[in-house]
Amino acid sequence: HEFLPYTSYPEGEYLAGKYPQIEEWARCEIPQDYRIMRDGKPEYTLKGTLIDERFQDFFDVNVLEGETNLNLAYSEAAITQKYADILFDGDALGKTLYTDQGQMTVISVIANPTEPTSIYYDFLRGYDLNRYNTRYVLTTLNFVRVSRDNAGSLAGMIANDTLITNYSWTDVDGEELSYSQVDTKNYKLVPITKLRQEEALEVMNLNIRYIIVLLLLGVVMIVCSLTNYFTMLVTRIGIRMREISLRYANGATPMQILRMFIVEISVVLIAAI
Repeated sequence: HEFLPYTSYPEGEYLAGKYPQIEEWARCEIPQDYRIMRDGKPEYTLKGTLIDERFQDFFDVNVLEGETNLNLAYSEAAITQKYADILFDGDALGKTLYTDQGQMTVISVIANPTEPTSIYYDFLRGYDLNRYNTRYVLTTLNFVRVSRDNAGSLAGMIANDTLITNYSWTDVDGEELSYSQVDTKNYKLVPITKLRQEEALEVMNLNIRYIIVLLLLGVVMIVCSLTNYFTMLVTRIGIRMREISLRYANGATPMQILRMFIVEISVVLIAAI
């Protein structure tokens, strides 16, 4: 709980360049809600994800039409087949996607993401490097592929890392200026299968209302089943009055008869489990 799942955009390249144990890597941002605008009014809400040029190969994004290499600019989008059909009647290439966070030109149509997935998207777009190529915008998820043999050693090395950032700019007088900043950073490797367990990612594509409805239906079914069972139990007790009377006449106490019914109920419930 002392770690954040987010890094800055430049840290991915920094870590991959410093540690040869990282065989492959990719970056993306947490999927965000975009409102699709038509005639100035929001019509749909889509999940959009900012990705770098490595995301396509890392997560096996399948391009169906258009530009095959998803090295996207911030003004470009790769839209899923589902919403290409809904928004553009299947003819999405070259069309403009208007959103409340700017407009994008659709250059590719991609396959729908396989669900369930933590990185769900309805469309992909590129990073705005003028904004994200700084250490202070902490919204990027860094994914790395490491062999099982090297995972332990890499985890130990990045647990206490020194991050050096070089800055350079030109002042108003045209003079080139630069400085370096050194920070100590602690990184942690988390298997991708445990991201939700570590609370690093929310369930992106799950509607909580469905869970509530299913829970309510489950409760109703359980209540109905128990009501039915105990109704039958009471009915059977009435039918078994002769048996109970015979047991009582032969010396069974009320507590022993009650214990008999408790054992019968317990056996049935255990068998039901």
